[in-house]
Amino acid sequence: MLRYSKLRPLLNPRRNGAVRTWTSVTTTKDSLVVEALDNTAFPYVWLRDSCQASPDSIHPSTKQKMHRTSDIPLDIRPKDLSEGQTIPLNNPTPGVKVVPEGIEIVWNTGHKSLFSKNFLRTHSSPKTLHASHFSEYTSPTSWTSSSIVNSPNLYVSYASLNEPKGLVEAMTQLLKYGLVFVSGVPTAHKTNESCELRTLGEKFGEIRNTFYGELWNVINIANSKNIAYTNLDLGLHMDLLYFHHPPRFQALHCLRNRVVGGTSIFVDALHASRALFHSNRAHFDVLTKAPVAFQYVNDGHHLYKQHPTIQLEDPSAAPPKDSSIPPAISYINYSPPFQGPLPVDTPKEFYPALQEFANILNDPQNTFSYTLKEGDCVLFDNRRVLHARTAFEEKPEGEREEGILFGVSTATTSTGGPASAGSSSGDPERPTPQFEVSPVPPNPLGEGRWIRTAAALIIGDEILNGKTLDSNSHVFAQFCFQHGIDLKRIEVIPDVEDEIIEAARRLSSNHDLVVTSGGIGPTHDDITYASLAKAFNTTLVHHDETIRRMKIMNKHRKWATLQTPEQKEATLRMALFPANAEVIFVDPEIWVPVVRLGGKLCVFPGVPGLFQRMIKSLANFIPLPPKSERPRRIQIFTDRAESLIAPYLTKLQARLRPHNIQVGSYPILYKGVFVSLIGKEAPATAPGNAEPMERVRLADIAKEVEREIGGRILSEEEVAEHKKQADGLSTKWKEAKASSPLDSKEGNHGTVGLKAKF
Repeated sequence: MLRYSKLRPLLNPRRNGAVRTWTSVTTTKDSLVVEALDNTAFPYVWLRDSCQASPDSIHPSTKQKMHRTSDIPLDIRPKDLSEGQTIPLNNPTPGVKVVPEGIEIVWNTGHKSLFSKNFLRTHSSPKTLHASHFSEYTSPTSWTSSSIVNSPNLYVSYASLNEPKGLVEAMTQLLKYGLVFVSGVPTAHKTNESCELRTLGEKFGEIRNTFYGELWNVINIANSKNIAYTNLDLGLHMDLLYFHHPPRFQALHCLRNRVVGGTSIFVDALHASRALFHSNRAHFDVLTKAPVAFQYVNDGHHLYKQHPTIQLEDPSAAPPKDSSIPPAISYINYSPPFQGPLPVDTPKEFYPALQEFANILNDPQNTFSYTLKEGDCVLFDNRRVLHARTAFEEKPEGEREEGILFGVSTATTSTGGPASAGSSSGDPERPTPQFEVSPVPPNPLGEGRWIRTAAALIIGDEILNGKTLDSNSHVFAQFCFQHGIDLKRIEVIPDVEDEIIEAARRLSSNHDLVVTSGGIGPTHDDITYASLAKAFNTTLVHHDETIRRMKIMNKHRKWATLQTPEQKEATLRMALFPANAEVIFVDPEIWVPVVRLGGKLCVFPGVPGLFQRMIKSLANFIPLPPKSERPRRIQIFTDRAESLIAPYLTKLQARLRPHNIQVGSYPILYKGVFVSLIGKEAPATAPGNAEPMERVRLADIAKEVEREIGGRILSEEEVAEHKKQADGLSTKWKEAKASSPLDSKEGNHGTVGLKAKF
């Protein structure tokens, strides 16, 4: 029988290299300063207005605010306030008390408030506040015609949407890329109330009604009031931009396909906007400011609205002129068929700017084409992805399609974030539990030493048999490069005990840091912990703190309350660690710890979202190299063939090798070549120069390379954009297109439209 471990959880966070705990706060004239949150100052009036704990502040049932911000006295203060006073834990003043749960305040009005650590942490910065409301997993990813085919769920089946996992994957694809194709949607004619398109739409949100009605047909109609109802070529556009709030999402369902032509075309206008930012900042700026009129004045309707072509999230926070990072973009507004006359005072710079933007949109590298078959449905982001349709010629049987418009105020399915370790509570309103993280453990390498070399051990049959794509080693490689750690080896091995034992011992003896990924779940083939226990000559024991956190995370999950004894035992396997291990909790929203053996080998889960977040958090707990040891990478792009620049690069590497500068050459098919220069930053500075000597030298070499190969030094944003456009005509792309369930060589296009707004 296994006994519970005596391992002690490591608690409390570290920020910027120093241990900071919730032990004290400091008062000022108008705010409370919390040292544990990087000395964030919380104004008293903000704290009182934001009180969440008392029923006269927040209604216990409706969760609605019970007072107005204007009701708060401007001179609100904690009771008997002494300015400049530091208030430690367990030594309260009449007005302020630091408690294990957070901070209690008694105001000079007599009102009492309790602010939890999680609440204060969430509101301590715009970044943490944004992260609490918006998932990083659905942040937009721009694409071109070659990169969209590699998105994870571009093609899904209608049947898969009946399962929560399938629906979440489709919604995530739609939110990240703005485009998803659904095959196998039934085409039998039904009433508007019972048609399959309505059923599909209601899986994603709420039907939105407009003057077109809830359901609408896309067919060739003589004297049509809308160009969409003709067989004419329909250029790139967005729909209903003459609305004050145009629909966010649209779906087109092909019911009957009896025409020649009618191919659907899609373009990511987000990518085009970012490309314009990099190629012509002045043109980008004018398109974010100049209003464009959109109108529908026909058939008894008169709708009119002005939007900028590129709509920023915060127009007042445009980046500096020399910035290489585009600002956050909310929407794109581009619809030539429904554009009205421009304001007469439109700046003259607008016209060439719009022309350049249109050229980028219509670049064949950016246009993704598909001809829908009967039963296919495409969903896309109407505020980001432009759609078009080529002209079609009807056959005797003609074509028939029906459509639907819908708007969504809230998503009907929520995804489990990192805190859930890959599963969702099913209650999007329930706050994510917050856990204490560990203090920084002693340096296992010895005082004053830091990690110099590393290795990754990826464990899993699913990697080797091709079922799962390993992204964790790539994330770890980026982590090592960023922090100046020399990553020496990445090994992928099967779920075989002897191989895990041998590799763990060998890598741990040869490197300062080893991370493992995978094999720590509840099933029979999750043998990583058991194998590592043998590798380090110890036994397995349940870890009580991990079990406690697991139970807190699962207590609201119905499946957890219905487990059989065998299922409960399987769940506890995830807290069955080698007895001599360190257990380090690195993230306040994740119950899964990093388990460290021998001071070097760190065990991580294989789930990519968890691995990525936890590896970043690990940086606070291990002895990283100083900044002087961290490398810098400069990349130069040229459209010359690699063979033409190879002789120069060979001589350059020989010249730079004594200076520890690496030269790399990386061709991109049919695009050009990336030349990479990597060197470490020097700790000293040149006389009269604030830049480290090595950085200055690396920059000078980059300018030389730029000149010699006829290239251009790229910003990090441009590097990322080039990579997304890579291999535009590769065999992989051709094979993916040919095997797509939605691809058809027969030209036809019968569509049903469905529009939604999230």
